[in-house]
Amino acid sequence: MAGGFIGKGDLYFTKKTLDDYYKVGNVTKFAISETEADVKERISRQKDTYGQALDRVTIKKPPKISITIDDFDKDNLAIALRGIVVESSDSGTVTDEEHTAKINALMKLNHNSVSDVVVKSSDGTTTYVEGSDYKVKTGIGMIQVVEGGAITDGSQIKVSYSYNEQYAKILGSQMADVAGTLVFNGVNQGDNKEYNVYIYKARLMSTKEVNLISEDFETLELEGTLLTPDDKNEPYIVTIAK
Repeated sequence: MAGGFIGKGDLYFTKKTLDDYYKVGNVTKFAISETEADVKERISRQKDTYGQALDRVTIKKPPKISITIDDFDKDNLAIALRGIVVESSDSGTVTDEEHTAKINALMKLNHNSVSDVVVKSSDGTTTYVEGSDYKVKTGIGMIQVVEGGAITDGSQIKVSYSYNEQYAKILGSQMADVAGTLVFNGVNQGDNKEYNVYIYKARLMSTKEVNLISEDFETLELEGTLLTPDDKNEPYIVTIAK
């Protein structure tokens, strides 16, 4: 007996191999559209049937997919930014990195995630005091010279520090779209039966700007086309538990 449908589920995605899926996170929309088609109609121009359809041919178009995600992690963000994720791991120390002081301006060090920062005059005879002479933004590796401190505008300074850069780097705008395989493991809350969607290959791209300043939870919105692989006759399948 047929019943209502209220779906919930988990979406998995891989850009690489069938052994490299990751859980996308909280997906608030996962929709397949089979609504697009070219319709060709042969219209009568005869006296008695003028304007009526004599024939109709519907030429189907590839199915589309729409996905909305409100979990922001490196992999989801990389898809929305058409980027590539590169894991970065680097640490070490820097001695006497030279900069020109600008009052109230920010100077960018050569590394991020810095600690144990020491700022000296160019001849090394004066060690400046953090807080009263300069401030450090450790995460982004920047130094701000404080107005009224001992560092004069335009003077040469030397900065020594340690750094420990451990992060995922997204190289933005590296591809036109993102190709991958999707598996959706769902449950119809109307009858508590499991249903699964297997999409062999989709080409996805973001349809919404990525807003990184907001007053509410942001979403990533993706759309794409489902492709049929050479060894398949269909672009996707849906299985429903009996």
